[in-house]
Amino acid sequence: MNAEVRRSFRLLAGEVVVLAILLLLSYWRWGRGVPIVMALLFLAPLAYLLYRGEYLMNFATIAGAAILIFAIVVMMGYRTRLREQADTSAAMRRVAAALERYHDGHRGTYPDGAHFANAVRRYDAGIPLNDAWGNPLRYTAVDRIGLPTGLGAGTGYILQSFGCDGVPMPNYIGDVYNWPRRVLNFRDTVLGKDLLMLNGVFVQGPG
Repeated sequence: MNAEVRRSFRLLAGEVVVLAILLLLSYWRWGRGVPIVMALLFLAPLAYLLYRGEYLMNFATIAGAAILIFAIVVMMGYRTRLREQADTSAAMRRVAAALERYHDGHRGTYPDGAHFANAVRRYDAGIPLNDAWGNPLRYTAVDRIGLPTGLGAGTGYILQSFGCDGVPMPNYIGDVYNWPRRVLNFRDTVLGKDLLMLNGVFVQGPG
């Protein structure tokens, strides 16, 4: 193995590591599909060139440029997600503050879902009821044992953002304490995922 081939292998090994890290970071942005496709676009031609034993340095140079562009895109997306998550968290805290004022004036109860919007806007007229991704915040009144009250007022509540994908996760109280382990598979601080607040306290929130 000559010196150029050894340099090519070292460069490609470093690119594989960097690409793997970027794909992990991009999971919250695109889900599983795009990272898999991008990995195949890198690994398939690499496997072919390794089999042929030629053009490795040329491939490493092109791949390095592509990975640099990908890194810039991922970092820009990461900053955007940080801002969106911070905005959503701030909106949920405003809702929680308005709900506490309602709670104090209504004998320790929170409004039912049908009157939720009017109830919080009574105390904060400009309160945002959508998250940063344009999805309505989901409010559920719950009773003393944590079950949804349906049309009735509750002694507690759950407030949820569906996250950047707009796909809701279960939010009833029986799942709250198992969310990070069973539902999110330990991805409880991943950017852009669901935010869950129980009685004004984030159970699933920014890391």
